Amino acid sequence: MRLNLKFKVRKASMERIWYYYVQKKQMGPVTQAELEVFISQGDIKQTDLVFREGMENWKSLKDVPELAVDVKPPLPLPIKKPEVSKVTPFVEETSEKRISGLRASIKETVVVHNNKKIFSCVLSNISLNGVFLKTEEKGLQLNESIHIAIKQTQGLGKPMVLKGKVVRVEKDATGYGIELKGVTAEAVQKISEYLRDQVGLLRQKKA
Repeated sequence: MRLNLKFKVRKASMERIWYYYVQKKQMGPVTQAELEVFISQGDIKQTDLVFREGMENWKSLKDVPELAVDVKPPLPLPIKKPEVSKVTPFVEETSEKRISGLRASIKETVVVHNNKKIFSCVLSNISLNGVFLKTEEKGLQLNESIHIAIKQTQGLGKPMVLKGKVVRVEKDATGYGIELKGVTAEAVQKISEYLRDQVGLLRQKKA
């Protein structure tokens, strides 16, 4: 299968640049690290096509050994445990509510795509329910579904891809409020750990 590859301008980088073809749409350019995150999250299937400079033609992902990435299996459905007591420890409940309602600054550069275009954005703040993105590139629309690729960071640790929906657009269209959808258990854990660390830092400053 031959596709009409349209290369987009991208800053010079030592990283290998890839393109991929999913749901009858050509996507990219993305770095190999970003592509591997998409693959590990299951956004790119083994039968989807990929391409990079130096290849003669597009190939199925399963036929490209250098992109062999472990795909995380879907999480099993939670098993409802029998209720032993209706009384929840007060301290634990307060702590979890505090974390779920907390929003903290993070300042990380991320890659966002909406199945039409790749955006370079700054992840300004984060919570378990949503994030706020800042960018000089315009194009994201209200109620649009997006993917946010986060590289390995000091704050969140391992790379991850977050899925969400645009729920707020600033008047100058340079800031976007994103409601997170279908966050994996691993991502919830990493975000929670980051938020707890921020709570600890705030306590230290006040002490």
